[in-house]
Amino acid sequence: MAFSSERLCAKRKTSLLVCILQVVTVTVCLVPSGTALTSEGLALLDFKKQVNDRVGILRSWNISDISPCNWRGIVCNNFTNRVVTVNLPRSSFNGTISPQLGTLSELRRLGLHFNKLTGVIPASLGNLTYLRELYLHNNSLTGALPDSLGLLPKLRVLDVSFNNLEGAVPESYINLTSRKFLWTGNHLLCGNSLLGLPACPSENLESNPVGHVPRNPWSVWKILLVSVGAFLFVKLIIGLLLLRRWLRDDKKREIDLGKGGKLVMFKGGSTVPTSREMLRVIRRITKKDVIGEGGFGKVYKITLKDNTSFAVKKLKHCLEAARGFENELETLGEIKHCNLVKLRGYCVAPLMKLLIYDFVPNGTLDELLHRKLSRSSFLSKVFCGLNMFVTSVLAFVYQLTIFLVAYPSIRDLLAVFCSGSTYRDREAVPCGLANTSKNSLGRSSSSRLHTSLLRTPDCA
Repeated sequence: MAFSSERLCAKRKTSLLVCILQVVTVTVCLVPSGTALTSEGLALLDFKKQVNDRVGILRSWNISDISPCNWRGIVCNNFTNRVVTVNLPRSSFNGTISPQLGTLSELRRLGLHFNKLTGVIPASLGNLTYLRELYLHNNSLTGALPDSLGLLPKLRVLDVSFNNLEGAVPESYINLTSRKFLWTGNHLLCGNSLLGLPACPSENLESNPVGHVPRNPWSVWKILLVSVGAFLFVKLIIGLLLLRRWLRDDKKREIDLGKGGKLVMFKGGSTVPTSREMLRVIRRITKKDVIGEGGFGKVYKITLKDNTSFAVKKLKHCLEAARGFENELETLGEIKHCNLVKLRGYCVAPLMKLLIYDFVPNGTLDELLHRKLSRSSFLSKVFCGLNMFVTSVLAFVYQLTIFLVAYPSIRDLLAVFCSGSTYRDREAVPCGLANTSKNSLGRSSSSRLHTSLLRTPDCA
């Protein structure tokens, strides 16, 4: 009996062991192998489904793995084996961001920058209470920023720059300074100025429903009238300024030719300026151009465009008729002598008469005569008196020579004196120039031309 009871007990143990093995086998066969992956791994696999991995960065993410800690771009906590970092920059991802990433409760860093992700930023990312760094810059994300991201207590960096985000930034983001919140490149974002954002339009969305275009108070005609008025106003201001300048310059001018008259330039010399160019420069003569002044008028210096200089003499008083004046100047224009300044032209106008000479850059005769005697007024007067005396003697001798040549006999000389015609009674030489008309004896008085050149210098 004892033997049979032991045998019965062993048989029962064997049956129990077989039952346990069958239960374990059935359990293993009925439960699928994918359930071995954690919930965080399943959330990451959902992200993999939402993106297009053309490069194959995520090919190591398999459902058959027990834990995602060995996947590329994933970092887990060594003690809890929870995902703390998802870093997948520059992976050429296309697609959207999966909302399942918001279930990674212990995630500290999420880096998906420099990809081609589109769509909106999931609001579920606001559930990542331990999130410190969120890098989504240089993508093509659109839509508005979720309010929940601004409420994350430990968020230190939020970089969404260079996307296509738009709309007003929520007030919850005011806790993020400009160092934490980077939004550059999203030109349609607006919000608080403390974040460096432009102000949002003040229109109320309820009063301005979507699709309603507000009426522009500035019509085309108003804009056109304002533009024309502004143009005319600017033209008027410019005209007044030019008129003021012209009047101011006109007061400073020394030469007023009036209407009519003519300007003649003699041929000869290296350059012969045109009459139009000379008139243009002469009309602009001012007081600063004066280089000398004598008994017959003022002398001015003018300079043309080619840097050629001339001396213009304005005669003070000239009562001679224009025709006789021009004849004398035509004769003077033909004279060429090394000790005479070349007459280059003249101008006859109703208000004045001008003589144009070559400019001699060696100072004036007055400076040459009185340069060494300027300190002594007495010596200067004595020297000037001697000059006048010598000049008068030379003029008398010259006149006497002309008398002896023209009237060789005493009878002819007495006839001249009896007729009352003397050289002293002859017409005064106008403007200091020689009279080239013929005398009563039929001789050309060219000798008087030389006499007129022997005038005494002006002594002040």
